Amino acid sequence: MKAHANKIICTHILCFLLLTFSALWANDAKSHFVSSKPLVLHTIPVHGRFGRYNTAEIFCDAENRITVLCKFGFWDNDNRKESTLLFVSDKGKWDKSKVPCWGGMINDGVFQAYRMEDIVQPDDNTRRMGISVYNIEHDLSLSSKPTNTFEIFEIGKRDKVFKQEESRMITDVVPLSRNPGKFFVVGYYVESRLLNPINFILYLASAGHHGYVHRPFGAIVEQDEITGYYNTPEKLKVNDHSSIIDYVASGSKIHFVGEKNKEYSYDPHIIQYLSFDLNKKHWKKPVELFRGHKGSEKLRDDIGALSLACDNNIVYCSWSRNVADLTSEKDWTWTNRPDESGIYFCSGTNNQWGEPAIISKSGDHPIVLLDKKSTVYIFWIERYKGLSCKHKTNTAWSDTILLVKDPAIRIRGMFFPGGSPSQPFSIAVDNDNNFHIIYIRESSGTFGEEEFKPEELVYVKVKPETLK
Repeated sequence: MKAHANKIICTHILCFLLLTFSALWANDAKSHFVSSKPLVLHTIPVHGRFGRYNTAEIFCDAENRITVLCKFGFWDNDNRKESTLLFVSDKGKWDKSKVPCWGGMINDGVFQAYRMEDIVQPDDNTRRMGISVYNIEHDLSLSSKPTNTFEIFEIGKRDKVFKQEESRMITDVVPLSRNPGKFFVVGYYVESRLLNPINFILYLASAGHHGYVHRPFGAIVEQDEITGYYNTPEKLKVNDHSSIIDYVASGSKIHFVGEKNKEYSYDPHIIQYLSFDLNKKHWKKPVELFRGHKGSEKLRDDIGALSLACDNNIVYCSWSRNVADLTSEKDWTWTNRPDESGIYFCSGTNNQWGEPAIISKSGDHPIVLLDKKSTVYIFWIERYKGLSCKHKTNTAWSDTILLVKDPAIRIRGMFFPGGSPSQPFSIAVDNDNNFHIIYIRESSGTFGEEEFKPEELVYVKVKPETLK
């Protein structure tokens, strides 16, 4: 009888321990936030390798309305690639719609969407590529007429400015505050160097992988007319690939951060800062902020996810870096260099920059931004953990805070039309200094193969007092 009673007691204790462990495990598998609960705005069932979110960006207008734009991958086999999901939250209530747009921006406190369109000229019936800017109506549709439409270039003809141009792509439209109808267009073009006989021979020998230069450019738009194209003042050699990753407009200047490297080579990646003076209408000479190692078959130095912020004349920049050595060719094992890998930060003014510093020994895809009190924050993804952040005090950086505990958060870079990876999460600050975050997470379900897991678009709001 006593043995039977002991057996029952042991069974109950074992069940209690199992239930406790299961609860803890289940709790750890979910997302935990320091402030509001997560809100899944949308779930996309993945049908193939490219059927995933393309971009997800969040905006906050002057009246604290939150807008999220979400576009799908380019290579979907259905009509999802032709539309962008639009989510709008007004005082906590979310509405959703599909709109045919390409991107969004806050223009003088108002959210606007834009897209590329063919413009037919009535006089000569020629087709030209242009960009149209639209307001969003109360039913979340695009306004019946665009607020602005400006021509980019004529289809089928080379622009006189770029005599050896092969192709051109617009990546961003930058609104210029307090200047209605004035924009700065950012893009890149591919310049041919095949007039050189040696380059042409190497082009044929490399199956088309030689003989070009990838160069950014800017253009000023005033009253729906482009008043001038402006090349970046870089001395680029054949196969050099220069790109603009992030930008911020401040007063009469637009600040840019970009990356330069040589395609199909182990040449080091270079991070450089550029600025454009709107009054003088010219670029300043690029400033090299950082230069990585020259790679090899046994050394990998991955630099990316550049982010930029500005407070008056002080510019802040952050990026991630992963330096690894091949330690085993048998199973292709790479070992990180902890003293060189992590999240980097540097700041400067008037083209005078300080030395870059590592503020975290781990992390990917940092975003640097300023709140309404001009406090500098850096947010980044900790692999298999979630979203972390720290802020800058007068003398040092604060301790790291695990802001969002979510092991399923995606670390891959989504792609925007320019071809460079964008951030897998986005942050906006409202007038009350709250942070609004949108990010992509891997859903728990699967559709067929394990690698084709569905993804979820998750929103969370964070109050500023939780970050101190």
